[in-house]
Amino acid sequence: MTGYSALSVEDAYNRGAEALFSKPIDTKAMIGVIKRLLAPADIQWSKPGGSNESTDEDMSISLKFADLPHAFEAKMVSLGRGGMFVAMDMEKLPKVDHTLHFKIDLKNGKTALEGKGIVRWARYKGTKEYPAGCGIEFLSLSDANRQDILSMISVKKPRAFIPNS
Repeated sequence: MTGYSALSVEDAYNRGAEALFSKPIDTKAMIGVIKRLLAPADIQWSKPGGSNESTDEDMSISLKFADLPHAFEAKMVSLGRGGMFVAMDMEKLPKVDHTLHFKIDLKNGKTALEGKGIVRWARYKGTKEYPAGCGIEFLSLSDANRQDILSMISVKKPRAFIPNS
């Protein structure tokens, strides 16, 4: 698509786009995305920092829920093929392109999801339909959670790479 499209970054990832490039296209970044797309997620997400991103983290977010199904139902967390949406207070939202460590704990003490990601889009103001939050692409997932998340993605088969809610 061109720069004159009405499609936002958030909408593109929600519709299934796995990468977006601005002109002029950075050939090195494009090759990195192609390598990522060719690698199976279980291998790609086992690498610290992901397959082609820096391991430096700009921030850390930690959330706690009673259980993951309730977080999904309440639209506080939503899982896509390559990342997740996380509802957050506007003041705590990370900036786009920042890398972060994320951890979602359950009240029973178990960690449901932990890893590193990169913020691909942020919604700073919520609406009636969509809460404020951000779309995070997975760079790596902890060994303890990776297979569970891959199973959830396999069962749900989400169209969105990073869902918008």
